[in-house]
Amino acid sequence: MYFNGVPVYRTTAIAAKNYLIGDFEMGAQLMIRSEPQVEFFEQDNTNVRYNKITVRVEGRVALPVYSPGAFITGTFASY
Repeated sequence: MYFNGVPVYRTTAIAAKNYLIGDFEMGAQLMIRSEPQVEFFEQDNTNVRYNKITVRVEGRVALPVYSPGAFITGTFASY
């Protein structure tokens, strides 16, 4: 979705009625420190008994913020 040419994203990371506006290209950078690793486990508590497999996916990322002034947070006023 776009608003006046600016992309708008939905997320569950911010509570309802709150917002975050920012210049993400200039203000921060998403860096992948290690590639995602996927592991499968059969021996986890009752997995063998119930014929299940546990899957673990993990990776390391960093989000350095270069310019905190590039972001604004707030709460929408209710009328």
